[in-house]
Amino acid sequence: MPKSSRLFVQLGRHAVPLTAGHGALEPLLPAVLEFRPFQQWAARLGRQLERPMGSRVEVRGVRVSDVDMFGRRIGFVKFTAGIRWAEDGKPLPGIVFCRGGAVAVLLIVRPSDAAAAVADQGGNDDDSWVVLTVQPRLPVALLEDPALPAGMLDGDSNFAGVAAKELEEECGIRMTAEDLVDLTSFRTLDEGDDEGAGVDETGLFPSAGGCDEFIRLFLCEKRLPLAQIRELEGREAGLRDEGERIRVKLVRLRDLWRSTRDMKALAALALYGIRRGGAA
Repeated sequence: MPKSSRLFVQLGRHAVPLTAGHGALEPLLPAVLEFRPFQQWAARLGRQLERPMGSRVEVRGVRVSDVDMFGRRIGFVKFTAGIRWAEDGKPLPGIVFCRGGAVAVLLIVRPSDAAAAVADQGGNDDDSWVVLTVQPRLPVALLEDPALPAGMLDGDSNFAGVAAKELEEECGIRMTAEDLVDLTSFRTLDEGDDEGAGVDETGLFPSAGGCDEFIRLFLCEKRLPLAQIRELEGREAGLRDEGERIRVKLVRLRDLWRSTRDMKALAALALYGIRRGGAA
């Protein structure tokens, strides 16, 4: 790339070179700079570099090694942050799979029929079911993986709205953002009230050793006619033109912990239990 067209990424007070691992990626670098997950990553790291710990490292640059396109837009970016310890020059682990935020919903359904509702007074777990989706997950080499309904944010900061949309697409259940409770709307003890922490970045980090992804978990408790609950089992859904083949599965709330290896489901179950004042 000619020197006059060099690009830089702003990390706090540091403007460092953004380079491509090979020539074919160079035309995509401007789009990488506009990729919202990459911007969020850069803003978060920039704030960290302004803290006392930031004086212990040296930032050399960011090198993009791969870009995956979803049609005409960027889906994923893989890059390496060139950062070293100032005291001895040794590099920090800096390989990043950048995909941005996601949402998932713990959807608990209970029968609304008169007799069933009486038996279910107080949220009896015996009549509480969790809606899971089953679909292929090739990164973990599974063709059938039960997990919470979930989806990527795709640059949208309306977390609850995206979650409601995913429920309709994957489970056929319509609801509004107001029907959802954000289980991850809390700060950890070390976050305090730092200015500019970014409300759009609250959530959980499922794989911080290699991926920037953060996940917001929502809860929806809904009463449905027993017949409609039974119809959910085995329902097929998903966006076929995007390769999705999704099957709906129901499991009892009390059995959720041993019905899936989905970390989103287990984290949501734990947070749900905390909200109820005890174990779920």
